[in-house]
Amino acid sequence: SMLAYDPIITHWVSYGYIVIQPDHPDSYLVPEEDRAHDYEDWEERIEEVEFILDSLDMIESSIPAIFGRIDRDRIGMAGHSFGAHTTQLVSGAILVTNDSFLDPRSKAALMISPQGISDALDDDSWSSFTNPMMVITGTNDTGREGQPWTWRMDPYNYAPADGVKHAVIIDGAYHNFGDIYGFGELPP
Repeated sequence: SMLAYDPIITHWVSYGYIVIQPDHPDSYLVPEEDRAHDYEDWEERIEEVEFILDSLDMIESSIPAIFGRIDRDRIGMAGHSFGAHTTQLVSGAILVTNDSFLDPRSKAALMISPQGISDALDDDSWSSFTNPMMVITGTNDTGREGQPWTWRMDPYNYAPADGVKHAVIIDGAYHNFGDIYGFGELPP
């Protein structure tokens, strides 16, 4: 949600980054009766990211404080959980169907609690992932179907060894990393 992740966003903005946070149809801040469920909107998320990237000129001209400050050669994408899935697809992961959603405007990927090998991704999905990446997980950051935290390391482990990649593993951290959303301490 555009209303979440304030601790991270505030930090990035304090260093001069321009951050655009879309509200996707599955956001838990969307009323339950209107919310997309069961990851049915995953392709719409990619379309929304492309729409934002296509709209940068309009966004920049509409906000005087950022006019002339968006460096289109240094666009990065970040996401947590399902947002990490969107991030890895837009940044170069390939589905088992060989479909690619790579947008060449995305130059770096930060994936917090990304998905590993699944029905949609296999060990070859990251073989041509050349964008710089950082993967962050915790030793209690298990998958929805009980996958161990190491499953979240698949994007890092299967990406080319000569790529620019980094991993951060936080001992004892759960999926919400204490309060990554910025709403106050939530249960794991």
